[in-house]
Amino acid sequence: MKPLRLIFISWFLVVLLLPAWGRGAEISTADFYRALAPYGNWVQVEKFGYCFQPRVNETWRPYTDGYWAASNLGWAWVSNEAWGWATYHYGRWMLLRNRGWVWLPGREWAPAWVSWRSGKNYIGWAPLPPATTWDKREIVLGKNFPDVGPYYYNFCSPHNFAAQNLPAVLLPIAQNIDVLPETQNITWMVKMSAQGGNEIYNYGPSLKMLAQASEVPIPQVQIEREEKVALPAAPQEVVRNQVRNGRFFVVAPRVLPAEKTEKPPTVSTELTQADTDDGYARVQDRKKAAEVRERIRLQVAEQEKRRTQVTSDYLLERQRAGLEQQTEASQQLQQNRMAHERQVTGARQQVLNLQQLQRVNDQNTIRQQTQIQQQQFDFQRLERQAQVSDLPGQQAEAQVGNLNLQQKSQQNRIDALGQQRELQQMQMQIQLQQNLNDNSYKQQQLQLIQQQQNPTMGH
Repeated sequence: MKPLRLIFISWFLVVLLLPAWGRGAEISTADFYRALAPYGNWVQVEKFGYCFQPRVNETWRPYTDGYWAASNLGWAWVSNEAWGWATYHYGRWMLLRNRGWVWLPGREWAPAWVSWRSGKNYIGWAPLPPATTWDKREIVLGKNFPDVGPYYYNFCSPHNFAAQNLPAVLLPIAQNIDVLPETQNITWMVKMSAQGGNEIYNYGPSLKMLAQASEVPIPQVQIEREEKVALPAAPQEVVRNQVRNGRFFVVAPRVLPAEKTEKPPTVSTELTQADTDDGYARVQDRKKAAEVRERIRLQVAEQEKRRTQVTSDYLLERQRAGLEQQTEASQQLQQNRMAHERQVTGARQQVLNLQQLQRVNDQNTIRQQTQIQQQQFDFQRLERQAQVSDLPGQQAEAQVGNLNLQQKSQQNRIDALGQQRELQQMQMQIQLQQNLNDNSYKQQQLQLIQQQQNPTMGH
């Protein structure tokens, strides 16, 4: 019975521990509910779902308690908050009327999810709202991202961008309405293919510009994604991102969608979509808010127009270059044919030369062998005469001479075989090189023909 009992216990342990092992590799959106519950409340917002509201003071704003670091994936936010590993690298933030900031979980990991603005005297960043979507593989100001209002942004002087106590150097939120239209949106997030998935880059202000303006050095880190990290199972357990020796170790498990039946442990309240604030609702001067909103709308339209013009100019340039390339491709086709014919002729001549050399070597070998055979015959006759005359000295000399001729004959055969192998190797090398030239020629010709058929290819 003991073996059966051991098997049953082993099977029970596997079934018991398997879910924990699975959580170490990937999590569900619902796992955020449990992991973030000790740090705030979950609210339900119409058309968005369950959102996390951290337990903070009324003046708190996202992306303020921490610092920016230049990384291999662009600007990365290093949070001091215990729940920052999730809320600044997954999902979106939105501002609610009379409620404050809430975070909507997401499944894609990024160094940060922010909009950037830059001006002569200020650098600003704002959390991206849920309405921000991907335009193919990028997020830029325009159709997929029409910008947000002044109450979303954090502004500071470029001199203070790397300050240790960032909240102390941020511009008072009430002044954002004046600064916003004096800055330009420079948001650019890009999704690039990588092994096993995508990497998201968060581009923004120039590192060189900020490094020159900043009063203290700007941190630079190498992001190390830790995907196989289990979320805490109890409130006293803490999981957070850490910077060590210039490396930013981030908790970045793959996130699966939550089941419809999964809910947070407790939901404090339910809100309607009308409670959302686009960043203008708290501006006291409504006339000024309308003017700034219109100026930002015109900025977006102008920037989109410039992007469209740049794209149009680029396509026209490609078309013009393609027509020129079509003529150049025809000339290149002819030149390639002539060069290839010269290569083939040269290779054939090399093979003929090697064959002629082989014939000369064969004739020399035959002539040497004939001479050796004649000398061997002379030594054999000398040896017979010495035997008849009973001359031991001549007999021995004839035997030595005959032995030397045999060795020389053997060496000649070895040399002839060596020369033959060398010539064969040279022929093989010539043939191999010719095959490579043929393949390269075919590929070049195919590319040129395709360029003729589609002039914009390759530009």
